Amino acid sequence: MKTLHYFIIICFIFASCNKEYDKSSLREEMLEVNENCMNMPRPVDSYDYPILPGSKEWASFTTGEEMREACQVPVSVLEKMSTHAVIQAILEHPQLFLLFHRYEYQLDLRMVASSNAYSELAERKDAVAALSERLFLANPLTKGSERVSMTLELLISQYVFLSQMNLTEMKKIVEVSLKNDNLRQKHFKLPPLQYDRLIALLLIGKIMVAAEYADFLDAVNSNDELKDFLDLEIYCYLIHERNAGIPKIITNFGKKFLTLESNE
Repeated sequence: MKTLHYFIIICFIFASCNKEYDKSSLREEMLEVNENCMNMPRPVDSYDYPILPGSKEWASFTTGEEMREACQVPVSVLEKMSTHAVIQAILEHPQLFLLFHRYEYQLDLRMVASSNAYSELAERKDAVAALSERLFLANPLTKGSERVSMTLELLISQYVFLSQMNLTEMKKIVEVSLKNDNLRQKHFKLPPLQYDRLIALLLIGKIMVAAEYADFLDAVNSNDELKDFLDLEIYCYLIHERNAGIPKIITNFGKKFLTLESNE
């Protein structure tokens, strides 16, 4: 099954990454998205990828490996970049910008996780603080914000970052994620199973699992659909009617999670 998924990804990359874009440049679009919804300046030491989808150079690539290599930041540059600039390199990762138009988010993140910018972020001691700061500042309602917010939510939901958090930090992220989810539903009039809700729900659920929140773990162990949602790599499975109760389960437990007392 996973072999098929990777085959579909590769086909999608070649189909999407070689097409012409109407806008003057993908870089301008990236910068516009950052300006509109990040609510913080682009770090001065940010990396500008020299080859982007839509360019003649990118169109000349014939293998996925060539595309991945074009998305690597030189190590000598990466090591001198601030943590916020490393995160910016991930947010502007050329393949991520295209792939996030699909709904197989964890598989898409693997493309980015193969980049040295992601590996560098995983080693930074202030990665969680920087990711959280950006999530708290990001406007969930502006044009393009869903890609930035969803990327931040998906990054934070990875175990390498969840394992570095204390309960207070986890609760703050759950609080903001619940608020953003509610704002998106009201502003965009989203149905209960709208795709744009999935990563926020995933993040909230995975935080409660990482925190070993007993009541939620009991719910996960007694609900195969909920367990699959947290474990599977293709979150669009949530749209199935049998899974319609999952958003309510996660949001209800998320609200209860905020009332937990810290033992720190």
